[in-house]
Amino acid sequence: MSRQNMSYQKTFESAVEMLRGRWMIVVLAALSTEDQLQYRDIRDRVNEGEVRPGNGDDVSPLSDQSLTKTLKRAQDHGLVRLHADEGHFKPTWYELTRKGAEALRAVRPLIEWMHRYETASDC
Repeated sequence: MSRQNMSYQKTFESAVEMLRGRWMIVVLAALSTEDQLQYRDIRDRVNEGEVRPGNGDDVSPLSDQSLTKTLKRAQDHGLVRLHADEGHFKPTWYELTRKGAEALRAVRPLIEWMHRYETASDC
């Protein structure tokens, strides 16, 4: 394999690693709807319409633990920025960075491709 192909492969793998995870794209998409959102608003937007029945109670698909981990990874990769008001017990806000917005735009053609072929019988 040539150096150029190896570099391309490594770059692709880095991009996939950055965006991996069940919730990363959905969380980025939720953040793309506003300039800034608080934690609970992100969770509620992601879970809206995705509640599944549980043991007598409805269970949200995106747990607080999963959202916390996803937001932490997104911050570590520079996709999301955290803003905290000064003082104790003040609200924190999350916003999509330019890098995060561009990543979301880059994924859109892949999602459109999948929609085109997920039910196509003439593949």
